[in-house]
Amino acid sequence: MTKSATYFSIVEACEKDGCPLCRVEQDAALKFLETLFYEQINEFEVRERLRKSLGLCHEHAWLSADGMTGNALGLAILYDDMLRLRLEQLNEKKGKLRVAPAGKCPACEQRDSVGHRALTVLARHLTEEEMREAMLRSDGLCFHHLPLALEQLKDSSVQKELLSIHREKMEKLRAELGEFIRKNDYRFINEGFGAERDAWRRAVAMGAGKKR
Repeated sequence: MTKSATYFSIVEACEKDGCPLCRVEQDAALKFLETLFYEQINEFEVRERLRKSLGLCHEHAWLSADGMTGNALGLAILYDDMLRLRLEQLNEKKGKLRVAPAGKCPACEQRDSVGHRALTVLARHLTEEEMREAMLRSDGLCFHHLPLALEQLKDSSVQKELLSIHREKMEKLRAELGEFIRKNDYRFINEGFGAERDAWRRAVAMGAGKKR
């Protein structure tokens, strides 16, 4: 079976910390934003999409401002256009403005589109050794992506395989959390921390998804 770029993105993401599907989605949004500010900010169709969405969402606007370098000019151009649009609406509607944007943040659209494709690819290839081994090495899917992945799997034996992988990961993480909690007791604090040192951060990542 031919392997897509998304397949290799998932396998690569499994080697890094956090939910691999969260990482694939976030990388897609980041790549979109880099392309937007590097070469598309003045394209008519792109600007029309951004006008409908009233710019970028809270997450991706601040990622562009604080988490990425070199976007000051692009953000200035973008939000000058947004302010112009809002001022026109204020003048036309005498202070009445729509709260919800007419379109979705384009970076969110790209993230969600790639995320949906990644779920399909994971389900299709999970029984293959490379993908299964990658999933075993990963931190596992987060609480959001695990049920979505299970919904994509039509074969009950493959569902059981994915559940087995995650049951083992969750039980191990709980054991490490228990050790972390125990060692924070004043009676045992001098024992020092081992692998459980960052268990609390990994637990947050599994529960809430990888930090964006």
